[in-house]
Amino acid sequence: MKTNQISRALNRNRKGTLFFCTVILLAIICTIQSCEKEGITESKTEVIQFETSKTSAVGFIQSTSNVPISNAIIKLGDQKIARSDQYGKFILEDNFEIGDVITIEHPGFVTLYKVINENTKFFFLMKERAQSNRINSDSESVINVGPGGQIIIPPNAFSNNGVMYNGPIDIRATYIDVTDDAELESAPGAYISENNPGTNLSPLESYGMMEITATIPGTSSPLTLVDGKSIRVSFPILDGDTTEKINLYELNRTSGYWSSTGVLTTVNNTLQGSITSVNNGYNADRPCANELICVRIRIEYTNGDPGCGIGAMGLTYRGFDGLYVPDENGYIQFWVCPNNLFQLRACRSKKDTYNKIIYPSTSMSNVKCMDLGVWTINN
Repeated sequence: MKTNQISRALNRNRKGTLFFCTVILLAIICTIQSCEKEGITESKTEVIQFETSKTSAVGFIQSTSNVPISNAIIKLGDQKIARSDQYGKFILEDNFEIGDVITIEHPGFVTLYKVINENTKFFFLMKERAQSNRINSDSESVINVGPGGQIIIPPNAFSNNGVMYNGPIDIRATYIDVTDDAELESAPGAYISENNPGTNLSPLESYGMMEITATIPGTSSPLTLVDGKSIRVSFPILDGDTTEKINLYELNRTSGYWSSTGVLTTVNNTLQGSITSVNNGYNADRPCANELICVRIRIEYTNGDPGCGIGAMGLTYRGFDGLYVPDENGYIQFWVCPNNLFQLRACRSKKDTYNKIIYPSTSMSNVKCMDLGVWTINN
């Protein structure tokens, strides 16, 4: 981050010096107030500007309804490295590298695990968690999730630090509707699966996600499932194109990608299966290709780069590759599904001039990263 160094030489008498300092102090206060007002304005608009580089960044966190989220904790591993302010703004100093996974936590929102890529735009949407359900550990519990989904928790299913837990439990089961653009962007992890941790990556098409947390009431202490116990899950089917079977993935919180953990089967307009862990994200998904396809495009603005970033969102598949700012040569690089339409969107705006629809072909796999030419945005 750039640091402004201000040097003043005061060579007047005592009264003159006091007057001069008073003027400077008032100017600084006015400047701060002006910046705060600008921050408020930015948080209410689609265009949010900030700086980013390989080693430092200023970013923003908002809810899916575009309300700034304060007091979100940004972590690198177990280390807390930033906290969002009242405008959802946070600052990362020189304490991360490309390829790291940052965690964004807030008790009221689904936790995010985001892989830092080249020229990542540090703007994140978070989905508000569902209301907490108080259950008894010694009886079966059924909790509704989203528009038609459920989880069924068997009795005596939880332990606390390896010891069987008997008592009340707070369960939060939050559904993420990936047919909604804002919720599509609020996914806990990237729309990428891995065969092994961080390897053999494939792009995914999601049919819905779910976060399930289990804690001791009145605390943030997480509970775990007892060995041999599982929770039945039902994802609501919101897409008529859903096949009889869909893969079930669990989020690898270390890599930020999804790992296959089972199969979901279509039953009574839901995708049903089982999970054997809690306090994590789960994904009804299937690969939309066998491998990631790289595309890049050069961005030009008719009235200067507003710094608000560009994202690639699937149109014939439900996936999202995050937001990016152009590199020093004006290029943005994405990973997308071949033979599927995707849409480039600048500044999170739905205006036609800020959107571009692209159809990548399988021939793209023959090159390292297919160049899509120049996209001129008439801003």
